[in-house]
Amino acid sequence: MAKRIKSVSELPDWFQLKKYDAAKELDAAGWYEQLSVRESAYEITTWFNYPEHHTTALSDMLDFSDVMTLIRQNPIVDVMNNDLLRSYFRCKSLAELKPKNLCYSRSVRPVTGEEFLAVLNLLISEKEDFLIKWWNSRIRIMHPREEWLGKPLYNTIDRNCVKNLVSINWDLPDDVLINHFKQFLITNRKKYDSKYNLTGSIQPPKKLNINSWHELAILPYLDLMIWQEEANVSIPNRVMANAIYPPGEYGEETIRKTTAPLAISLLDEGSLELLASYAAFEITEKNIK
Repeated sequence: MAKRIKSVSELPDWFQLKKYDAAKELDAAGWYEQLSVRESAYEITTWFNYPEHHTTALSDMLDFSDVMTLIRQNPIVDVMNNDLLRSYFRCKSLAELKPKNLCYSRSVRPVTGEEFLAVLNLLISEKEDFLIKWWNSRIRIMHPREEWLGKPLYNTIDRNCVKNLVSINWDLPDDVLINHFKQFLITNRKKYDSKYNLTGSIQPPKKLNINSWHELAILPYLDLMIWQEEANVSIPNRVMANAIYPPGEYGEETIRKTTAPLAISLLDEGSLELLASYAAFEITEKNIK
């Protein structure tokens, strides 16, 4: 049974609210970095806590303990500036956003080499016999062009990475491309049952309210939530509020109604992807001016 924490004095020494002051300066890309680290850290912590994983190599557990120590020493982490953090938390989105030299958004952008290779690998596995014959033949007419070659790849390979491949005719004017892309969205969102449907009631926010996340103590809450899981303890909302909010600001009702549900929702894969897309758009806007 989890031990119940009765007061702030029982929290670990590494937890100091002033360490989080720099969060007020974070932009969307910065918040993505912090939140993606917490999402992975929470997932790894809960994984280690499953009884069937208790036999995991001690070296792996010690490595991750070192990772958490680094995060707790400086909770506004810089993943790309530390080899150990980078080995655990470097993801494709972070690698794209961190240099801040993007000139395209993540929602509409060129296909990356990694995505192309993923599709190529799938295509080879699905159509290997034909492709070997087709490419090796000096006279390709000996192996007639199969019908699937002229159709969208998702008809042949029903995988997410294939959906990202879109051909654009750059010779057409912008207004034509925009109208046709809207038409393309309507058709393909229906096909893939996207929750962000142009004609549906659920719409992605135009702007994320990241300015409130520091005030609501999202990062301190998440770090104590991870420690709670790691140490097998329970932190009541009253103690949590006293720990993460400055004296006289907010209370346990804010934890229950706002900070806790928001913090947990921000670790959702869809929320992180939306945040990464917004961050890329924000960076691109600055770079193309």
